[in-house]
Amino acid sequence: MNIQELEQGFLIEASRTKIFLGKKNSEVEVLQKLFPEYNLSRIHQVHGNSVVMKDNSNWSDRPEADAQWSTLKSTALCISTADCIPVFIYDARNQRIAAIHAGWRGVAQGITVKTFQVLLNEGTKPEDLQVIIGPHIQKNSFEVDENVKDELKKSVKDFSANWIQTTAENKFLVDLHQLIKSQLQEVGVSADHLSTLFLDTKTDLRFHSYRRDKEKSGRQISFIVQN
Repeated sequence: MNIQELEQGFLIEASRTKIFLGKKNSEVEVLQKLFPEYNLSRIHQVHGNSVVMKDNSNWSDRPEADAQWSTLKSTALCISTADCIPVFIYDARNQRIAAIHAGWRGVAQGITVKTFQVLLNEGTKPEDLQVIIGPHIQKNSFEVDENVKDELKKSVKDFSANWIQTTAENKFLVDLHQLIKSQLQEVGVSADHLSTLFLDTKTDLRFHSYRRDKEKSGRQISFIVQN
């Protein structure tokens, strides 16, 4: 894969597919000017596990969902984040793409696995899938209470104690990336088909972070598109 850093984000080109991982100044208006050849398809994210398909009849609609998939070309499936995990899946053989917004609730509810299963039902095979995970809050910045920790532990079968660290305040640092990686491996995605840009949105000032800035935080927009 070829990765290029732009002022607005990171552009990844791979097998007739582009993935754009937005930074702070990746607003819709900016992206429309930067990529005028693409239609920007958005959803109204609600921290759930609903997956919607976008086609020529509804690509401009904004239904409540946290993942969208499509076979359309030149339609960029967008995800907004500010610490949550942007996950992008593509099947170059069958020309299917998906964009997923995975907050901790989405991880706990298996939103990435549910999207994967939707693609499998359409005929995609696990060995045809490539997964790109964008910048998100990393383990050392993601502190939660016991209830959240327990919900996340239940989201995988083979949980490793190394993915959680107890703090001096009896809180817990949780590695969301490892949880998603484990979920995908449990349904057949091999580790060498998964790539991650390990940048911590809370500590890296190039990104919006709700944990860092609370209500003052904006959102960065990322997308996947087929050419």
